Amino acid sequence: MSQQEWLPVTNFPGSPRAWAATFTIGDRIYIGTGGVNLSFEDDLWEYNTITNTWSQKANFTGLDRTGAVGFSVNGIGYLGLGTCGFQQQCQDIKSYNPQNNQWTSVVNNFPATGVANVSAFTIDNKAYLLTNGSFAGVGNDSSELWEYTPATNSLIQKTSLPGLPRNRASSFTLNSKGYIAVGFHYDGQANANLKDLWEYNPITDVWIQRADYPGLGSTDCIAFSMNGHAYLGLGYLANTDLWRYDPTMDAWTIMPSFWGAGRIASVSATVGNTGYMGLGYTTNNTGTVNFNDFWRFQDATLSNESIDKNYQINTYPNPFTDKIFIELPTFIETDVKLDFIIYDIKGQIVRKGKLYNATIDLKSLSSGVFILKCFSRSHDYQNVIVKK
Repeated sequence: MSQQEWLPVTNFPGSPRAWAATFTIGDRIYIGTGGVNLSFEDDLWEYNTITNTWSQKANFTGLDRTGAVGFSVNGIGYLGLGTCGFQQQCQDIKSYNPQNNQWTSVVNNFPATGVANVSAFTIDNKAYLLTNGSFAGVGNDSSELWEYTPATNSLIQKTSLPGLPRNRASSFTLNSKGYIAVGFHYDGQANANLKDLWEYNPITDVWIQRADYPGLGSTDCIAFSMNGHAYLGLGYLANTDLWRYDPTMDAWTIMPSFWGAGRIASVSATVGNTGYMGLGYTTNNTGTVNFNDFWRFQDATLSNESIDKNYQINTYPNPFTDKIFIELPTFIETDVKLDFIIYDIKGQIVRKGKLYNATIDLKSLSSGVFILKCFSRSHDYQNVIVKK
């Protein structure tokens, strides 16, 4: 198991929720709207991937909603569509300027049906929106593709997805091509789970079917792309598996499973060579559980360049039984007393304190997998540790 695959970061400070919308501008990730049951939100939060901190921004100026779509073009974020109330579809899209923290209406009447849970990808300063369905998702799945050009604020309908109309699909961009994967289709009697993957070329306006997704989930999956590959996973029924797609080989590879709780309807995004995901919900014998945790993912098996070796620590023995010894980066003085925090796989703090003599006594810690983070004044250092 790699030291740098899944790691928890600072929890989302807004209320726990599912079906939120997200977009990325530079090294910042923005998350807004979403909700729990029929209680919807209009807040917007910015996550700084450099400082691992959150800050609240101007509330979305449209109606509270869930299942909205988010995307960014040329340093401007866009959020809209979705469900505004019980079976009430939202047809508007608004733009967000991070420089002045202001929202502006750009589309007031989106010319398509099925605007809940719309899938989006961006290519060459244009966004492509695949209509999906309604909040209930029964009997009105859609497959229309619309090209939105922010420079002219125009919408043009393109070739529809050739596969079955679907709801709650996932999307990503790779090498100037857009991809739509999974979802479900209502055939008049039941929901059929879909595993197909489709590639869209915006130059030719042509779709090509690619290798089916082999994972467990089929709806509400996370999706992000980096290093020329895409990653798809989790989703219904609260699965934890993650798969990597190689467009050159048209093949899928299993990746390390998510360490936290399996979930549905999370958000996901990419900044540089790091993927991020969080929020969402699951159900158990006590009812619905909504999440506000946030995680990052780096694929150490694909590219060592994606990981800054300076910010890693080595621990031994690992797995351990009582004490663990820390080997710090060479530029950290051995007599410096660092703060440390140990998280469980749900992102909860189970131990914290000062690191003395590069040793931590964890005799009383229960068996399991944990994330150890040590903090200096300028950086944090981390590793996965396993207690026997």
